Parts: sequence; C-alpha cells; structure tokens
Amino acid sequence: MVRHRITIDKSGRTKVVLPAYIRDKFELENGDQVEITDDNENIIIKPGKQMGDDNQ
Repeated sequence: MVRHRITIDKSGRTKVVLPAYIRDKFELENGDQVEITDDNENIIIKPGKQMGDDNQ
C-alpha cells in the first residue's frame, strides 16, 4: 500500500490526487466523480457516477 499525505492550503482547500494504479484499478476517467464519506475513524473514497450520468 502506498500512503500519501494531504495538505490543506492557505485558503482551506484540499486536493486529493489518486495514484495511477488506483485510478486504473477502479477504471476512473476524466470527469468521473467519487463519493467521500467517513466512518468516524477513516475517510472513505468510493467510485461514484460519471458527470452528466443521472441514471446511476
């Protein structure tokens, strides 16, 4: 497992960059969205629906 640290910028924004092997494993493409939730201990990122795809 590769671990990455995330930094919050001066404006309070956070950018998460997924490594290529995770992007490829879940077949994520430009414009795809992910769901971000938590379980009180962990941040959970799940593949979501593609932008503009309201049928999922």
